[in-house]
Amino acid sequence: MSSQYSFDKITLRLGVSGKDAKMLSYKVSDLPAALRPAGVPLDTILFGITEGSKFNFTFSSHEQEYAVIPSIKGINPLTGLEATSDLTSHQRGSYCPQDPTHGVLKKDGYCPKCGMHWPEYNFVYVRGTTTLDSWRTGKDEYRSFIASKDSACDVASFLSGGNPMSQVIGLALFRGAITSATSIFSGWGYDQQHIRHLVQPSVYYGTTCRNQLDVLCCTNTSSASLSADKTPSFDSVVSGDLSLAIGAGEAEEKKDQYQNGVSSVTHMDMNSFSEEPIEVVSILPVPYEYLKGIQDEIKGKVHSGPFKGIPVIK
Repeated sequence: MSSQYSFDKITLRLGVSGKDAKMLSYKVSDLPAALRPAGVPLDTILFGITEGSKFNFTFSSHEQEYAVIPSIKGINPLTGLEATSDLTSHQRGSYCPQDPTHGVLKKDGYCPKCGMHWPEYNFVYVRGTTTLDSWRTGKDEYRSFIASKDSACDVASFLSGGNPMSQVIGLALFRGAITSATSIFSGWGYDQQHIRHLVQPSVYYGTTCRNQLDVLCCTNTSSASLSADKTPSFDSVVSGDLSLAIGAGEAEEKKDQYQNGVSSVTHMDMNSFSEEPIEVVSILPVPYEYLKGIQDEIKGKVHSGPFKGIPVIK
């Protein structure tokens, strides 16, 4: 089950999975004015997801290469650090990106003090088809994106001390120079000089946080505050009343995708990518029932012309 949107020469498909998983999606601008949620920008995509469903984003481009920097409510899901739409900070440096005072990283980007294998890149490279569906919580360790109505399960809120920098999912798209698809690669990167630390810098994805995250994953019944007052790095701020919590599933072992394309990235000219995003896609995760109600309202009424607003017998 998926919905598809196109930007430049890249296609984005929203998808869900799991038992009884359902989804709907609408661009706010495509809704009748009376049914548009207040305060939500017109170019935002409303992504209705049933509670407990896993969800994913699949990018496809067979004509052009792209780098996509993701932000889940202000957090880059590949690093666990605050998201930035600056592609110049694409690659990991020599020192721990969470705290440079931890010293030089060991093999495979490992920081002994964090207990974390830091990824080499902070972006998803698209040349063919690539799917983003998880938080990367360690080397070869991933946890699925899961929709929840329980704010205590919200990973971004947890990592930012209860005040996520945004309520939306942001995808910053950068166009590259290559126009033929000969390989598929996924990667992500950053440099410690460009990373902006979280509200609580001591909270990060690592050995300590992984244990805390196990408690967080839908077992924590305490209430967390979801505030939309803070200014995010590159996301639009919208009402927290609509936004679903985005939690993390059980740990799954998967081969780090970025390792499969190290040779491709080594020979990739990052200077060939656009300096600024050609598009920043804004996606607001909302309860499926909310969007289904809007859909039923649309189907049940005439919204234009002389018959606008007449009752329709179902």
